[in-house]
Amino acid sequence: MTVSRILQTISISTVLGACASAPEPMLYVLDSAAPNNDKAASDILIGLNEVRLPSYARDQKITSLDGRNRVIKDGDHRWASPPEEAFTNKLAATLEDETGARVLVRPIPSGLSTDYNLTVSLDAMLRGQAGEAIVRGQYVIVGLEDSFHLDRFEFSIAPDSQDYDGFMRGVSVALENLCAQIDDELDHLAARSF
Repeated sequence: MTVSRILQTISISTVLGACASAPEPMLYVLDSAAPNNDKAASDILIGLNEVRLPSYARDQKITSLDGRNRVIKDGDHRWASPPEEAFTNKLAATLEDETGARVLVRPIPSGLSTDYNLTVSLDAMLRGQAGEAIVRGQYVIVGLEDSFHLDRFEFSIAPDSQDYDGFMRGVSVALENLCAQIDDELDHLAARSF
């Protein structure tokens, strides 16, 4: 066996060994909403469009800010499902719990009409330098008789721990705060329509 063949075999073995020993990435989900027994169930039906995320936050790698305000993606820490799906499902469940309304994620089945339609767009969704959850964007509620409301929101939730679990809990709290804000506005819109 020639020296070049031996070196080639060693190189291939080293590469394959490194690939085989690479740890699997950690996968994260958003916390489930805690039941809110304050709101009675209602007949209101809310149609929720899929939450829109900024392009840097759409893949499953969790995005963070580094010390120079650059967005970095962490291949070792990832969303367990596509982030837009995770945000939409968490928002729908929390909004149902917060409002007592039924929330359907679009597309709405034919023949069913909604009382309100909600669109949420995020222009920031990332882990800050101190591990905080930064969630910023806007929402639009279109209601009965073409009433509508547009508002912005911004949450920076300090982590209860410096790990990614603390960040995920912060994201869940930010979405719960957003649902409380939306619930208040739905109450105002309902009062105006009478």
